[in-house]
Amino acid sequence: MAEHWIESEVQGEVLGQDISDNDGEITLKVDYKAKMELHEAAMIDADGDMCIEHKKKHDQIVLYAKTHTLANKSGLQVWRGAFLLCDFVLQHAEAFANDIILELGCGIGFAMIVLSRIAKLVVGTDHDVDALTIAIKNLEMNKHGKYRLRRLDWTCSDLDESSAPFGWSHRDLNTLKQVRYVMASDVFFDDELTLIFLSKLHGLMTENPQLTALIATEKRAVFSSFSMSVIHLGYDIFLKHLCTHLTPPPLSEIFSSTPTTRYTCPQCSSTQFPRFIASSIKIEHIPQSFIYQRETMLELWYIHGLIN
Repeated sequence: MAEHWIESEVQGEVLGQDISDNDGEITLKVDYKAKMELHEAAMIDADGDMCIEHKKKHDQIVLYAKTHTLANKSGLQVWRGAFLLCDFVLQHAEAFANDIILELGCGIGFAMIVLSRIAKLVVGTDHDVDALTIAIKNLEMNKHGKYRLRRLDWTCSDLDESSAPFGWSHRDLNTLKQVRYVMASDVFFDDELTLIFLSKLHGLMTENPQLTALIATEKRAVFSSFSMSVIHLGYDIFLKHLCTHLTPPPLSEIFSSTPTTRYTCPQCSSTQFPRFIASSIKIEHIPQSFIYQRETMLELWYIHGLIN
C-alpha cells in the first residue's frame, strides 16, 4: 500500500464536539437516534469476557481517534461504511441478539461499541496494535457489552495460541467455530489489501460452514492512467470475485439459522481465485440511526457463501 496521508471526511460530519492536540488526536462525540436500555451486569462474565453494561440510556458515543493518518494506519480513524453497517445491525437488532460476530478490521472499535450492545459476543480483530489499544479505551469509555479484542494478520493462514498482547487463547480458537457472522467495513480501498482480505474471508468461511458475511464499503473512484478510465480501488477487485452466473438466494436468508453457504457453478469453479455468492442490500431501506451523510457511493453487501 502506498505511503500517503489520508483523512476521513465522515469524522467532520458527525462530531458534536472535538478536542484536538498537537499529535493529531481528536475526541469525537457521535450522535445517534437509537436509544437502547442497558442492564447492570458484572464487568467480567462467567466466560471471562468483558461485559460492561449499565442502565443509563445513551444518545451519544464518544470516541478517541486520529484526525489524519498514513494509509497503512487508516484504522485509527472512523470511516463512513462503519456507520452504514451499524445502521443495518440496529435495524435488525433482535435477529443478531443470540449470535457471535467476528469483525475483521475493527480499527478503533466504533462498530464494536454498537455490535457489542446487541450480539451475544463480538470478537473484534485488527492487525494494528495501536488501533486495538485505542479500541479498548473507546469500548471501556462507552461501557458496552461483551467483547474480545484480538490481533489478526490477514496474510497468516493459521491462528496459533499466543500470550502476546491481543494474542489468541485456546478458548478464542474454539469460539471462532461458533461465529455466525463475519462483519467488516471500509476494507476496499486498495487492490492488494482487498485481495488479502478476500483470501482471509474465504479461508474463514471454508473452515466454518455456517459463516456468512456483511461488508459495508464506500466506493473510491480514481482515474487510471493505465486503463485511461475511472476505476474503484479495491471495490472492482471485490466484484471480480463474485459469481455472476447464479441467482443469489433471497436476502431473508441473512437471518436463517441454517443458511446455504456452498454453491456450485461450473464457470466459476474453473477459475484460479476464490469466488463468492453475494447480494447488494438496498440502503434506502435501512433507517439511518446516526447523523452522517449517506453518499451515493456507499454500499452494503451480504456474502451468502462460497463457490465450491
